[in-house]
Amino acid sequence: MIPITFYIFLSVIVMPDGTLKSYTENVVECPTEEAVLQMHQHRLDKGEIRDWAASCGPMTLMFNEPPKMPEPPVEELST
Repeated sequence: MIPITFYIFLSVIVMPDGTLKSYTENVVECPTEEAVLQMHQHRLDKGEIRDWAASCGPMTLMFNEPPKMPEPPVEELST
């Protein structure tokens, strides 16, 4: 098996009725704390959500075949 390391972004949101919703995404790099705050704070301020928590970091998973990896943003490619 082949170990592949991904950066996984996870956001867990507490809805007004107390239920949880979660969102995960394989990202090329973790977003900044400021970007994550901007993703959630306006919804909290409007009362659309009661609370939230987010995390991002590397996760290594084992594969039989290597998956197609996301391309880095164009500005990160060397010229």
